[in-house]
Amino acid sequence: MLLGAAGLGAVLCLWFPSVLTTPELREIYDMALIRALIKTGLLAAFLCGATVSFSSAARRSDLPASRWPGWRL
Repeated sequence: MLLGAAGLGAVLCLWFPSVLTTPELREIYDMALIRALIKTGLLAAFLCGATVSFSSAARRSDLPASRWPGWRL
């Protein structure tokens, strides 16, 4: 969640730089590096979410008790 929220905030800073960033800092940082960091963070957030989603679904399908209605794990 944290990586996804940070990526969303970073993308909003790129879309609205005059509102969400300062002109002094915009001159300092390299935009290619910032864009690569944002893409890496969003990819990591997606992979972590997909891994958790698939692993918890696999765990639930292996348990015989999961077939009982009303049984929550």
